[in-house]
Amino acid sequence: MAHMTLQSGLWVDNQRRYDHLVTLHRLTLTDAFDRAGWRTVADAPANEEGWTVAATYYHYDQVYDRRNVGYAGPGFSYASVPDQCTLAALQRLELERPNRAPVMAEIDLVSSHTPWAPLPRLVDWSRVGDGSVFDPMPAEGKSPQEVWRNPDLVKAAYAESIAYSLDAVTSFVQQLRDQDLVLVVLGDHQPASIVSGEGVSHDVPVSIIAADRAVMDRAANWGWQEGLRPEAGAPVWPMDAFRDRFLTAYGPRRPRCRPRRITKRVRDGGPVNATVCCWIAGARCRANILCRNPHRGTCRRAARRRRLPGPIRPSALRT
Repeated sequence: MAHMTLQSGLWVDNQRRYDHLVTLHRLTLTDAFDRAGWRTVADAPANEEGWTVAATYYHYDQVYDRRNVGYAGPGFSYASVPDQCTLAALQRLELERPNRAPVMAEIDLVSSHTPWAPLPRLVDWSRVGDGSVFDPMPAEGKSPQEVWRNPDLVKAAYAESIAYSLDAVTSFVQQLRDQDLVLVVLGDHQPASIVSGEGVSHDVPVSIIAADRAVMDRAANWGWQEGLRPEAGAPVWPMDAFRDRFLTAYGPRRPRCRPRRITKRVRDGGPVNATVCCWIAGARCRANILCRNPHRGTCRRAARRRRLPGPIRPSALRT
């Protein structure tokens, strides 16, 4: 539901609303990139069967899952593919293709999904291959049964899983060395109460990461903070606000002009005054806030652009 909220710009907090929305023709972020000439891709590595909504609602050009990314390694509880392998598959199957169109990809990183055991370890990117390098790791880690006997072990495992996922993302960026790469990285929901405690907020962090400074210039008025970890005073947005703010910031900009008066003659010869005005779309933007997630347990064709400009910062979305 969080994916749907982020992509559609509508608050989706229950199954009935989700089921209704997927029957509508609502502009999603994926649609906007598609209209701008981008190739749109999704990778849901936990899926082992078809995802109908990917085609009927999100209109992805390509959908990857456990079955078609060439992964031959072991599963890690819920995470049938480690995050590093998911990112390596994106690089191999999409980003390294010659003469490709720009790519917009929604990638699910699931190594930080409960039960957080066993966990993979990062390997050198040159060794990832088909994932068989991960074969010994499940047996070397703790089992879910061992971890979940002790709340302190559960909390430690959760923290370790988040660290792994973030390390996978940052090392992916570093080894790729793509100056045009732009990432929007966010959580879809807070962990279970055994980790987060009772009565806490559902806020999740969101960050934009890029090398091109022009990306951050577009986000200059968002008030987001530097870094990947929002401070206590970071701004908090409802997650359904992200779509419109993102498209306003990074969509095409009309030239600024001032209203001017013109005089036009009509058939009877009398002068008629008219005002001509053009409108400027949108605000500039930045990164690093919290996002309000509509779903307690989880957090997806308008711009005529072929490339987003570039760096990033984090913040949070309220869930």
